[in-house]
Formats: sequence, structure tokens, C-alpha cells
Amino acid sequence: MKTIDTRSRLFWLGVLAVLFHSSLGSLSFGASGSPEGRREQVLPGLYLIKGGVNTAVFERNGRKLLIDSGELSEAPGGGPVDWVLVTHHHRDQAANVARLIESGARLVVPAAEAKLFTDAGQFWKSQKHYFTSFRPSRFTLRESGAVSRTVKGGDVLEWEGLTFEVMETPGHTDGSVTY
Repeated sequence: MKTIDTRSRLFWLGVLAVLFHSSLGSLSFGASGSPEGRREQVLPGLYLIKGGVNTAVFERNGRKLLIDSGELSEAPGGGPVDWVLVTHHHRDQAANVARLIESGARLVVPAAEAKLFTDAGQFWKSQKHYFTSFRPSRFTLRESGAVSRTVKGGDVLEWEGLTFEVMETPGHTDGSVTY
């Protein structure tokens, strides 16, 4: 039986990882065809859109705020999105955030991971991460987005009479936050 050297093994693991992560980008909304079919009211003015990423949708005065916009590229149910708050840099959390920004949404990201949002291209141009580390991650966003605000533990965001406190929750990624 032929043995595979370490370098070849790492190469093929990298290929498999790329194929796996690429296939995640082609996931659809399922049978309903839209996020509305997966929308579940948690409280008045707070909805959860279930999917590969569970997106919290806050609605107040005809406006929306999203936490982890996932695959959404427009406001669920129509109308403007004021803010998109992202918990960490993985592309499943904010795959289409650039489209939301183009339509007027402002992006809030963890300060420790801001560069992975503002300069995703530089991350992907750097070859050193491919075989040496899983940090930050090969699951980083593919497209950069204009960041309106960075946050760290203890920061507070006010929106339409609601207060969101930021807690640093590293683990899944080194710079993860929770709102």
C-alpha cells in the first residue's frame, strides 16, 4: 500500500475544506423558497429566521436591525435595515452583508475581527494561512464590507428604544462577541 506524505495529505485536506466551504455557499432557503417561510415570532417585534444561521430580526417603527444576517441579502418582509450586528467573521454569519450595506444598512463587527471584514481580500491573498493554521479561519468572508462601528465587551448600542450590550465571548472564533 502506498503511503501519502504529510505535504500531500495537507494539500488534499485543504482541497476538501475548500470544497466543503464552497458548497455551504450554495445552500438554499429550502422548500419555502424564502426566509419568510422560516420566520418564527419570539416576542412582539422580535423574530428568528431559522436556517444554517439563525438570524434575529428586531422590528421597530417600520425599521429593522439584524443580528447575524446569514444568507439574507435584503430585509425580510421588505423595508429598510438600519443595522446588521455580526457576532464573528465567518461567512455563514454574514454571507451577503455587502448587499445589505449597499442598500443602506450599517455594519457592526467585533473590534478584534474588524480587519477580516474591512479587508477580506488581503486575508485571501495571504497564502500563509492555507496550511499552517485554522485561525482566523478559511471560513472568513469572501467580500469586504464597510464597517460603521466596531465593538468590544462593555460597549452599548442604542436603537429604536432598545439597548444592546456587547459581551466578549471568544471560543468559536478568537474575537467573537454576543449582543
